[in-house]
Amino acid sequence: TRSLTKWWPQVIKSTTNKMKKFLMIIVAACCLVSVSAQTSKYEADARKIVDLQNNMNDYKVMMPAILQSIKVSYPTVPDSFWGEMQTSLSSDAEMDTLKESLVKVYTQFLSENFTLDEVEQVLAFYSSPIGQKMWKTDTQMAQESLEVGEKWGHIIGRRVVTNLALKGYIK
Repeated sequence: TRSLTKWWPQVIKSTTNKMKKFLMIIVAACCLVSVSAQTSKYEADARKIVDLQNNMNDYKVMMPAILQSIKVSYPTVPDSFWGEMQTSLSSDAEMDTLKESLVKVYTQFLSENFTLDEVEQVLAFYSSPIGQKMWKTDTQMAQESLEVGEKWGHIIGRRVVTNLALKGYIK
């Protein structure tokens, strides 16, 4: 048996230009299929995460507050306009568009920061009862953390002002 290093160069030399191009196309296609398969796996997993989060109803609930914050800048616009906007922006079609946007962002984020195996581990955790509980309480935890941060900021602010006064920089 001849070794690969002995017969492969001869095969390459004897291959016509058309055959070389064909082989290059096959190799490139195989690479593209592999990358595409990984991307679609990341996208499928991103979709699962978006579904597990179940945030679409939260977005619908937030819509009146978002519109109200815009409405104050346009006091002459009739309430009927805002009602129409509420209905339109809370529609299933709008929520589907938002969901697809989230899937796109999550797909990119996951593919840039996690291996497929790590994404599977994340999905396994968030699919579990404790993972679901974590997601359901995540907003509350973020709110409480924000409150702690605000209180800490006020304490730091008072300490700085006190020290500025003690050193004579302010009266």
